[in-house]
Amino acid sequence: SAEKYYLEALKIQKNVLGNNHIDYAQTLNYLAVVYSDMRDYEKAEKQHKEAIKIQKNLVGVEHPYYITSLSNLAMLYSNIGDFEESVKLYKEILDIQERICGVEHLDYAASLSRLALVYSYMKHYFESVDLHKKVLEIQRKNLGGEHPDYIQSLNYLAVVYSKMGNYTEAEKISKEILDVNKKIYGEEHLIYALSLSNLAVVYYDMGNNIEAINLHKKVLEIRKKKLG
Repeated sequence: SAEKYYLEALKIQKNVLGNNHIDYAQTLNYLAVVYSDMRDYEKAEKQHKEAIKIQKNLVGVEHPYYITSLSNLAMLYSNIGDFEESVKLYKEILDIQERICGVEHLDYAASLSRLALVYSYMKHYFESVDLHKKVLEIQRKNLGGEHPDYIQSLNYLAVVYSKMGNYTEAEKISKEILDVNKKIYGEEHLIYALSLSNLAVVYYDMGNNIEAINLHKKVLEIRKKKLG
């Protein structure tokens, strides 16, 4: 198993390199991810924290290893519903990234996006919307309005608007996504079908069941053609 493999690797690294080595810390990180996948969150947290401590001492807080470890721990806290801790770590990451790469960098945008998702889970929708808009601004400048990451961020924003009950904005954004995907992939592509399905969900939430059913029929037609 992966757990057994990494535990054995740690044993060897400890004997050869000692337990205050960057490679040892990286293996701790890999093991923590395995424990997260196993839903053994207590062990995962312990490994992440140990890795972070070693990395902080050896390479400092501005090193990519340290930032990745913090992000992994923040994601872990989000997964177990400890949103306050998750927010705290993402804010620390954003402070570091602002110093080293600036607020218009895609890495900074990725961390903003993760924080926006946590705020959404906490039902802090206005904060979530504000951050998603900043993410979109950065991605549009760097990637353009047809990049998959930009489209994904639009989708996140549409979902938050739906959760807030702001269906007008959710519909508007969902239609924008649909138009872009139609332009890129055409009307018989599965990604276009997924966009139709997302718009249908917005219509269901609005109580516009007839429109939603019509869209779902189109989705089924596309999937039948593509998948049989």
